[in-house]
Amino acid sequence: MSVVERDARSFTKNADSAPALGIALPVRKRSPVEFWMHPYQMLPPLNTKIGYMIQKADEKNVVDGKLPAAARNALIERALSRDMQFLFFLDDDVLFPDITLYRMWVTLQKHREVGCITAVGGTKLTPSEPLIYQDGVQGAWWDWQLGAQVPIHSAWAGCMLVNLEYVKKMPEPWFNDVVTGVDGPPNERVKQNIWGHDRYFHKTMREQTGGIILADTGLLVAHFDADLQKSYILPPNSPPFTKPILGECFIPFFDDDGTVNWRRIIVADQPDPSFKTYLNWLQDQNKEPAPVISILNNDPPKKPLEQHEGFAVDDKRKGDFSKWLEEIGA
Repeated sequence: MSVVERDARSFTKNADSAPALGIALPVRKRSPVEFWMHPYQMLPPLNTKIGYMIQKADEKNVVDGKLPAAARNALIERALSRDMQFLFFLDDDVLFPDITLYRMWVTLQKHREVGCITAVGGTKLTPSEPLIYQDGVQGAWWDWQLGAQVPIHSAWAGCMLVNLEYVKKMPEPWFNDVVTGVDGPPNERVKQNIWGHDRYFHKTMREQTGGIILADTGLLVAHFDADLQKSYILPPNSPPFTKPILGECFIPFFDDDGTVNWRRIIVADQPDPSFKTYLNWLQDQNKEPAPVISILNNDPPKKPLEQHEGFAVDDKRKGDFSKWLEEIGA
């Protein structure tokens, strides 16, 4: 099946000279409606030409579609044939805040030494673990702080923006599911190391082109299971949530009906003590609209935070909020 395309959308008055950005959607036979609600709410970067490309990726019926690695390769091939400079991969089981693409785009414009930037997603398991890695053998990497952009070894490919100048320097196939074996004595089990096509892509980019792979730990996205109608996010008691955050971040939480929403958190200074108390409080306040919070270290706010624009706390839960204020020294 060929790549299905949609006419490019232009967000500039001078479209001919604007950089071309592709939005690549490797989709399954039946993509959930929960996913399709998100791309159309996405905040696009300005001064760009945007083209949408869709490729079926159906593991259960390879005749009708392509396996994920082949689907991603087809999307890259089409993007390069259209002289696109950047390609945003977005899987149809990922839910994300509307700022995601814009934020990634700004990073790649500022840092041309970066070949790829990814949001942080989690596995579809309980508890979920982050799909970012600092080496090829140690498993998921947990030792990071919210609101940073950190170099990593490799990651998933479900929500990432790629600078195609680096892809042009990579050998084909760009995505490849690799199984490497280590020969042993006769009658003994052969040790195998299985590399997913996403981590293979990042490893090859870094080693062959020198491009840096970044994880934006301020962009936490949800992994959606359409069959179970369930979203998976990182647990609020996991290591990154126990540390002070380093900058603006978007943290997912569950509404009462089980849907996912995001809270934008702005920190003017690193809070002391740990940020964990606040995040635990947020988890308990999931009925409230997403607030914009500025936390000032040891500097009392001029008015109670519950009176700030975009923030509301009703009387029933005010006790918990006051306790949090006291604990962070506000």
